[in-house]
Amino acid sequence: MSLLDSLLGEQNSGSLMQLAERFGLNNEQVQNVVGQLAPALSSGIANHTEQNGLSSLLGMLQSGNHQQYAQDSALLQQQAVDTGNGILGHLFGSKDISRHVAETTSRTTGVNSDIIKKMLPLVAIMAMNALYKKTQQKNTQSFQTAQPASGLLGDLTNFLGGGQHQSIAGDVLGMLRRSV
Repeated sequence: MSLLDSLLGEQNSGSLMQLAERFGLNNEQVQNVVGQLAPALSSGIANHTEQNGLSSLLGMLQSGNHQQYAQDSALLQQQAVDTGNGILGHLFGSKDISRHVAETTSRTTGVNSDIIKKMLPLVAIMAMNALYKKTQQKNTQSFQTAQPASGLLGDLTNFLGGGQHQSIAGDVLGMLRRSV
């Protein structure tokens, strides 16, 4: 299962409905926007991990308490937006990159870029929550089989799309590398 599959999956249906209600979109529009944002977020996560190491990503996942936002109406709180903006700062390093992602997604989906700019932090939380669940699942499997979690990096790489992202992610990754 990929990050995109996880974001659009059954376990996030309540979160997707919250996004639709909050931003006055229908379910198809929300799914389309999330589908376009997921590769950019995957690239940001991969780039962050490449630059700072897997332990940095795992630290973010464990200390962030992102799973609290999976609860009903949690994405509607201002704290969720603030947390999401913090995540984006770590992943993209600049508000300019977040703006570029929103504008590119707007051109692709037809949804207003101002709405996407407001959605992006919340989708970032959803992505981190999905990654948190993936690491917890991998750690549980490793514990049950008495095997080390050495395959976690490979599993996360596959979960993030195996490096084969849509063009928006390539644009963002290029911007990330140029801005460093």
